[in-house]
Amino acid sequence: MLGVHGASDQCPGENSRTLARIVCATVLAGELSLMAALAAGHLVKSHMTHN
Repeated sequence: MLGVHGASDQCPGENSRTLARIVCATVLAGELSLMAALAAGHLVKSHMTHN
């Protein structure tokens, strides 16, 4: 699905670097979303509503 299956024939370690970039970008997107929700007050508001 992500194109990083198995070892790279052309450049050893290239698939590992690609997967690391994908994971890093995903984590950073999640952190950015969390910080935006905290800054806007949505996180606390929804937490108090649902608990």
